[in-house]
Amino acid sequence: MIPIEPLSRNPLAGEEAEQTSSAPAPQHRAMAAFDICGFSSSADPHVMRLMRDSMYQVVKEASATAQMPWNNCEHEDRGDGLFLLAPPGCSAYSLVDPLVPLIRAGLAQVNRALPPSRQLRLRMAVHHGELVRDEHGVISPALNMLFRLLNAPILKARFEHGDLALIVSKDVYERVVTWGMGLIDQKDFQPFVVENKPLPVNSEEDSFFMAWAMLPPQPAPAPAPTFHSVDPEILSRLKRLADALDELLYVSNRHPGLTAQSTETED
Repeated sequence: MIPIEPLSRNPLAGEEAEQTSSAPAPQHRAMAAFDICGFSSSADPHVMRLMRDSMYQVVKEASATAQMPWNNCEHEDRGDGLFLLAPPGCSAYSLVDPLVPLIRAGLAQVNRALPPSRQLRLRMAVHHGELVRDEHGVISPALNMLFRLLNAPILKARFEHGDLALIVSKDVYERVVTWGMGLIDQKDFQPFVVENKPLPVNSEEDSFFMAWAMLPPQPAPAPAPTFHSVDPEILSRLKRLADALDELLYVSNRHPGLTAQSTETED
């Protein structure tokens, strides 16, 4: 089993080295999560390590190019994926554009050197919200939402082909994507209805929530079965045969003795 590393964290500007007894104040942060598609289907530890190393290479290089150096981010290894907190002051916009196009380009470059059976495919989720810290890391309803987006069954089902699938929360879509700036086009997104996890009876959360996803082009669905035309003469003969059977059944029901006599005569 791959060990889970604790959330790596650099001290924020002005942060005290010693923890105080007062509860920490919530902090608004932009966040992203990544998952390697098909990671658990491989039993080869060398393949698993190659996939993880490739994911880290792509995300690290893309973050640096997007002016979010890796050492300024907070990150947590998830075995088959990665959790990333953007540096304080970076909005969710930075995690969508230019980070997403850079990750897409990095995946294309990495996959050119990999055989088809080992292509790296990632799901990526982006959200933002308030979070607080404890002695183990960070906690937040927004963090829960982020991973519900990442693991949405509809996203897994629709993402059959391509390198990168992006899903964002409704709030990120409305605040970032719809601006239509940069390299991200609103027309490339489609709405998804994501089912929330099973909720307690008295829960105030909704059972479903809206999200928006950007998928690479997917294979066309299988064509519907076609029915070849039948020779009209054959159809006519089949109709006459069906009519004759109907008439025979009618007679046998109305005059059962007649059919019995007919059978005895034949004997």
